[in-house]
Formats: sequence, structure tokens, C-alpha cells
Amino acid sequence: MYYLALSSGFLGQAIKTSILAYLASVLLAASQGVFPRLENVGAFKKVSIVPTHATCGYPGPSTFCRSAVAAEHAQLCAERLCIQDCPYRSASPPYTALLEGLRSCIPADHGDLHPYSRSNSTSFIFGSHKNCPSLQAPRLAAEFTLAVWLKPERGSTMCVLEKTADGQIVFKVTISERETMFYYRTVNGLQPPIKVMTPGRILMKKWIHLSVQVHETEVSFFVDGLEENSTAFDTRTLRDSITDSAPSTVLIGQSLNGSELFVGRMQDFRLYNVSLTNREILELFSGDLPHLHIQSHCRCPGSHPRVHPSVQQYCIPNGVEDTLQHRVSRLNPEAHPLSFINDDDVATSWISHVFTDITQLNQGVAISIDLENGQYQVFQITIRFSSPQPVAMRIQRKKADKSLWEDWQYFARNCSVWGMKNNGDLENPNSVNCLQFPDFIPFSHGNVTFDLLTSGQKHRPGDYDFYNSSLLQEFMTATQIRLYFRGLFYPAWHTVDSRHRYYAVDEITIIGRCQCHGHAETCDRTRRPYQCLCSPHSFTEGPQCGRCSPLYNDKPFRSGNKVHAFNCKPCQCHGHASSCHYDASMDPFPLEYNRGGGGVCDDCQHHTTGRNCESCQDYFYRPIGADPADPEVCKHCDCNRDGTRNGSLLCDLVGGQCDCKRRVSGRRCFRCHIGFYGLQALDPDGCRPCDCNPSGTVDGDITCHHNSGQCSCKANVIGLRCDRCSFGFKFLRSLNADGCEPCHCNLHGSVNQLCDPLSGQCVCKKEAKGLRCDVCRENFYGLPWSACEVCDCNRAGTQAGTVCDAETGQCVCKPSVGGRRCSECKEGYFNLRQNDSHLCLPCNCEKTGTVNGSLLCDKSTGQCPCKLGVTGLRCHQCEPHRFNLTVDNLQGCQACECDSLGTLPGSTCDPVSGQCLCLPHRQGRRCERCQPAPSQQPPPRGRVQSSSAINLSWSPPDFPNAHWLTYTLFRDDSEIYTTDDQHPYCESSWTLVCHRTQHIHIT
Repeated sequence: MYYLALSSGFLGQAIKTSILAYLASVLLAASQGVFPRLENVGAFKKVSIVPTHATCGYPGPSTFCRSAVAAEHAQLCAERLCIQDCPYRSASPPYTALLEGLRSCIPADHGDLHPYSRSNSTSFIFGSHKNCPSLQAPRLAAEFTLAVWLKPERGSTMCVLEKTADGQIVFKVTISERETMFYYRTVNGLQPPIKVMTPGRILMKKWIHLSVQVHETEVSFFVDGLEENSTAFDTRTLRDSITDSAPSTVLIGQSLNGSELFVGRMQDFRLYNVSLTNREILELFSGDLPHLHIQSHCRCPGSHPRVHPSVQQYCIPNGVEDTLQHRVSRLNPEAHPLSFINDDDVATSWISHVFTDITQLNQGVAISIDLENGQYQVFQITIRFSSPQPVAMRIQRKKADKSLWEDWQYFARNCSVWGMKNNGDLENPNSVNCLQFPDFIPFSHGNVTFDLLTSGQKHRPGDYDFYNSSLLQEFMTATQIRLYFRGLFYPAWHTVDSRHRYYAVDEITIIGRCQCHGHAETCDRTRRPYQCLCSPHSFTEGPQCGRCSPLYNDKPFRSGNKVHAFNCKPCQCHGHASSCHYDASMDPFPLEYNRGGGGVCDDCQHHTTGRNCESCQDYFYRPIGADPADPEVCKHCDCNRDGTRNGSLLCDLVGGQCDCKRRVSGRRCFRCHIGFYGLQALDPDGCRPCDCNPSGTVDGDITCHHNSGQCSCKANVIGLRCDRCSFGFKFLRSLNADGCEPCHCNLHGSVNQLCDPLSGQCVCKKEAKGLRCDVCRENFYGLPWSACEVCDCNRAGTQAGTVCDAETGQCVCKPSVGGRRCSECKEGYFNLRQNDSHLCLPCNCEKTGTVNGSLLCDKSTGQCPCKLGVTGLRCHQCEPHRFNLTVDNLQGCQACECDSLGTLPGSTCDPVSGQCLCLPHRQGRRCERCQPAPSQQPPPRGRVQSSSAINLSWSPPDFPNAHWLTYTLFRDDSEIYTTDDQHPYCESSWTLVCHRTQHIHIT
């Protein structure tokens, strides 16, 4: 549906009723097409006038007479002023550039600058500037503004600026990553600081713009321009106005005591002695002052720095709601600027200058409204006058910004002034006529309405079929509109005060909508050009939804109407094209929307082709059953040129079968048929027969390797055709699962493991024989377990006329003779004598004297293995000085251990009892004890001579000529004196007896 949206107080209810009634019958909303609502598309658009200064109040204040209600009152004059000057500021105020005084001590940088820097800008590097001088600063009143670009390098608290007087803070600003602090002093002393939390807004190593706006007891903080609805980041209330009464100094980047050093960069640090407006702060940040439709150069006062978000001629304070009681006008109350003519407010009026003569009045004025952001469909233009109407009017339009002005409509008390008939006929939808004003119109506050679908009482051709009349639709489009006013309908020139001769217009209303071609019900008019929000069901695009989306051109683009949406229809490109175009020659029903289709896909991708990208290009194919929309649907033919006829690389478009030679198969013709091999480009049939031997192939297979021709041989079969046994195998048979059986040549008897594959005969060494070479020849032995060796039987020990065993090599021995060669005695025999018929003698070992009772002896010597201390060939007796040879004595014969002092020298003990041969007066088996007799010596006599000497004496021995005695003295078990004298310190006679002992071993 179409809607006419009029704001409250915009036009009279009568106008709304007449417009809606007519449009409801003519522009009935389409059941399918969608359209933006009707609205005042000329509101707040750029407006201009010719002559340029045809507005009152230029170049200075002027006066005019307020318009009378009736013509008879026009002889009176209720004088009014017209003043266009701004009540506050009309330009940005001067400022102090705080960084200019620090060039001598702060390093400058021309490379790292804030993003909105102009050419030849400079930033300053802070970090080691404690010795920089303080700057003299002017005294500030109750309002000021600080603005600076900052790039902090650390997140701790850093001082941006401190203003001091007599060593005391006037105000100070510090920042950190988390907060911004504002310190200030009032008449009551230093106040608690204001803390503004700024997490995420002040970042390290990032340029940010910080502004502090102070007015009386209000302080506002701005970070990177303005917030939503042109507000400050935060606004706080001070306890009282800041006191700055004494001469003061300013320190930048540090506090007075040198602490809170700022580390980073600063640029464009400005101090204003007034409170800047929010728009001016945004200008400091971005470089551009936000434009306002109504006298944009007029600034808000410092007390109300924010432009009202909905009524832009008013200003409000920061930090308050958008309520009426807080607002003040930023315009002069006697101002009537041209921008009032389309400010969407009938309570404001544009007033022209007073025309001083009839010539000037007849020349009139031309007012142009630029719709600015695109071509609109215009349905109605209404001019509401607060003064008498012109005697004649002309409305013109531009269809495009670069096109010429075209006449749209004429009005006049008598159309002859335009050289036209009064209320002339409209022959065509785009015809132009002149409407005659009625004889009786209001003296003031009258309206002139231009309805594009009717002209007076005459309906414009095509108005009842608007959506099918391209001429009418084109006639109703405009990008710019111009209105000419000529003369005044009232009063007569000679009967009124001349100051009644002016034009006053409360509002020019242009009812229209974005041209979205019936494919959008909303339009974003804040963009340039305006942007229709195309319905997703329409599949259209462009600022005006004026073309089909790239893949929706199966039918030509059509605008929607009140019956049909005429949404764009999709081309069937299967996802292989990014656009398509309409070709009427392809459409069987080009004049119908619901049947047929002429979409042709553009630049098919993924190796597809065809009108709908439904086929694959040459040398590509689509697999059977593949999804046509698959991006990889077309596969490369990849034909094997060697296997195709005439080397063709083309394949079937579906399935991809290449054109194979007679004996070649596979989609790509890359392999031979079963039973063939050796694909060759020069072979007209492609491949040669395999000729496999089925007896030698696995499962009788007749196929072979497609390149080598190798048949699939059984495990023990070789040959290209599997027609012979492998090396080491024999007897090729079809019933053998392995094809051939092993030769089984004896490893020791054959030269190698090969045999004749037909007979199975192995190649034998000269000492071996047999099919497998597993039997040794006569006088050889070893097979099958080892190589054949000569028997080498001992003639003396071997029975005459015999041969050795062919496997073991055992010779046939005589009695009592053993060994493989019959060259040694059997166990229990020894001493082989080759010239004696009795070759071997029995050992006859004595069981009591042999180790473990062994009866075996050394076969060469006959020596039995004797126990310890046992001797003799048969181990039948103890060695000298040993005794006790018994079966139970496992250790052999015991040592006699005769006492050398008590035993007769040269004697041995009894070999059975072990009794030693004792000297006289000795006894015991070992003669280790004396026989009882008076031969014992008395103990010595002792006398202490001193603390370190003792006197000992003893009597001579009973038998001085006995064995030599030794006298030994012990103290505490330690030997301290030894002597051999029988009686110390006296002479004595001795008799020396010598013996010689000879040991004779008797066996």
C-alpha cells in the first residue's frame, strides 16, 4: 500500500484528507508490489534562491509589514523586523596553541601524527621533559575548553595538563587506561577530583582525541568526538565555579612536583577561553563542522552546547533530557532565513526582501530545492503562503542532476502571461498546461497545490493505469525542483504600503517517495544516493532496486505494480555462474511473465558451458548421477592418447568415456582388455595377447599385467606367460596350487638348489648321488645331514672287508674297539697296540681310589682318575704321608700330618691307620705329645729392679743336650724378649747332633 506521512502541524487536516482520498483511489497499493511510504522528500534539503540576496535581513536588518488577513487591511502596516545575524557566535573562537611554547625542549615528530592531521603537522614526543619551563597562561573565566590529541605509551596515571597559581592547583587533567581525572579549585579550596571511567576508550599506543568542556559548574568530557545523538562521553556537575584569580602557569605532561610524567605523543593541544559547542568539538576531531539545514553557521551558546536532536534551531545543555524547558534558540528570533521554507515546520516562515518597484516585483524570485540524494517519484507539491500569493507561478524539474530544466506546471491569474490557455487540456501523460487561479483566493495563508496525477479538474492520461504508463512514471520523477514567483495577486500597487510587497512562505512540501520500482517498502534517505532496501523476494539490487540481481535475469526486469510484484526470476545456472542475462530469442514466451524464460548464464565457471551451464566443456565430462550444482561436477576427461582412436582426447559429456581402441578398455582408455597387455600408441588395436599358461597362473587366470604382459603366476612358477617352474622347483602341474613342487636338493650333497624342472634331477657333488643328491657314494658318509666325507676307517681296528655307514660314517669295529673310525678303545679299555691282536686291555680301576668310583681310564695310558692323595695306575694306594683309602672317604687319602718334633725323621705314617713313627718319649698318632716323665722345666724366678726393669733367672735344663730351647718373655700378651741361652749370662757346653733324612718313593 501507499501511505502519505505528514507530521503533526505539517499541513491542515483538509489538505491531508484531500490527498489521501485521491491517492487511495488512484495509487491503491499493489497486492504484490511493495513501495516506500509517501513522505516530504524536500524537507531539510538544500535550497537556493535567485536573486541570491532576495531574503529579508540582507545585508543588514530590514523591516516589513505583517501580512494582513484581508485586503482592506493592507493599507495598514504592523511593522516587523527581519534580522539574520546569529545571536551568539557564527565562527570558531581563537585559541592558545599550548605546544608551541615547548618546541625548544620537547622533540618534534613529523611522521607519527593523528589520523586527521593536515599537511605540515607536528606531534611532540613526551617522556624525558622534567626540565621544561612552565608556560604563562591567561586567566580563565567561568568557561573554557581543552582539546588535545594524545597517544599514550603506558597505562599508569599521567598528567596531561596542570594549571597552577601560587603553587596551588587551579585545575589538572590526568589520564590512564581506566580513568580520566579532573582536579579543580573553587573559592573554597581544592575540591575532590571528578573521576570518569574510560576503560576501552583510552588505549595505549593509539591516537585518541580528548576534550574537556567547562561552563560555570558543568564539565563535559569528550573522547574521539561525540557520542550517539551528539552527546558528550560524560557530563558532571562541579561544586562551584573554578577559581582562577591570580596569575598562573601551565605545565604540560607533568605535575608541578614533576610526578605523573606523561609518556607518549601530543598534538594540536588547544586552550579556548570559551566553552566550545559540541559541533565545534566534533570539528576539532574530524576536521568538519556538522552541517545543519537552518543557518548552519550559527553556533549554540556555551550554556547549551548541544543542538536539539529533533528541532535543530534549538540548543540544549549536555547531560539533560531533550525537554522543551531546557532549550534556547541558536537563531535570532527575528530571523526568516530561506532554510525555513522547507524545514518541515509551518510555524516558521521564509520572508523575501521587500520589492521596491513594480519591475523588480514582476521579475520575482526563483527558489530551487535540490532533492540531493537521488531521483524521487513526486506526487504532489504544496506551497503554503503566509503572504499574498504570486500572480503567476512556474514549476520546473530536473530529471537528473546533469539534465536541463523542464517545465512541469504553470499557474496564473491569467495564463496568457505564459502564452498559454487557461486550464488547457492534457493530451499525453507528460503534457504541461497552465492552471488559472480562482477569482477569489485568501489574501494570506493560502495554498497552491500541484498534483501530478491531475491538473485542476482534468485527469492526466494514464493516471488510472499508472503502473503501466512509463511516460507518466517518467513525468513524475525529479532530482531538483524550481519554483518561479512573479508579481502579487494582491494588493494593487498604488493602494498599499510598499512594505507589504514581499513573498512569505511557511512551507514548501514535496510529497513523494523513493523510486524503488515496486520492489522495496523502505528506503534509507540518509545515504547518498538514497538506498532502497530491496525486498529479498524481489531479487533486485541497486540503489533504486532498478535491476535484477546478477543471477535473476530469466525474464527482463519489470517494475512491480498494484497487482503483480514482477519479482526477478532466477536463471538456472546450477551454481556455475555469477551472473546471467536475458536473451529474448531464447524465450518461447517473451511477452509473458509467468511462462518461458530467456536467461543465459554468463561466463560459466568450473569448466561448464551451455545456456544454463548444464554441460561440460570439451575435454571435460559430468559423472553419471552427479549433482549438476556441484562445483566439481565437471571432471577432466584425461584420456590416454595411446589408447584412444586417432589419439583423441575428447570424451562423452556424461560419463566421460573416451573413444578406446579395439583391445583397450577403461573410461580413460588407459588399460588393455582382459587377456591383453602392452598398450602402445602405434598398435592399431592398442594391446597384444597375454598367452598365459593356465597351468601356471593363479586360478587358471589368462590375464596379465597391462604394461609388462606378466601373467599372474602361481607361487613357484615364473616366466612372462607362467609357463615354467621357478628356479629350485619342478614338475609344473595345473592341480598343484603352487604350480611346481620344490626340488628339495640336499644342501650338502648338491652343487646348488636348482634341478631340472622336468626330471627333477639335482646337480650332485662328486661324492653324492641320487635324484636329490641326498646319498653319499661308497667309502663316504654324512648325507643327508652334512656334506660327504671320507670314512677313513682304522685298518687295525676295523673288521676286514667292511665299509662305513653312509649316513653316520661308523666303521665296523673289532671287539673292544670303538670310535667312528675304530681307532680307539671302547669305554673301560686302554692302551691300543696296533701290532698286537689283543688291541685293548681292560682298565681294572680300583673303585675305592677313583673319583666317584669311576671304572673308566684314559684310553691311551690306562690311568684311572684317582681321588686326592691316591696314586697308582689303578688308584689302589695312598700317596706317601697319606692314609685311610676307603670307599666312604670321598676326599681320597688323608694327610698324615706327623709332628716334625716328635716323629722319626725320614719316616712315613702307616698308609692304613695313619700312625706316625714317634721318637722316644713321644706319643700320639701324629707323635705330637710327650710321654709323661720328669722333663718339665720349673718356672723362672723374677725380681723387680726398678720401675722400668725386671730381673728374671731360671735353672739350666734337665737335659742340657736335648733339643734347642728358646726362652721367650711376654708382657700383656706381647713378646718383649727372646733368648736361646739355656742359662742366660753364663757359659755352657753344647752338643750338636745332625740328621739326614732321605725319602724314597716305592710303587
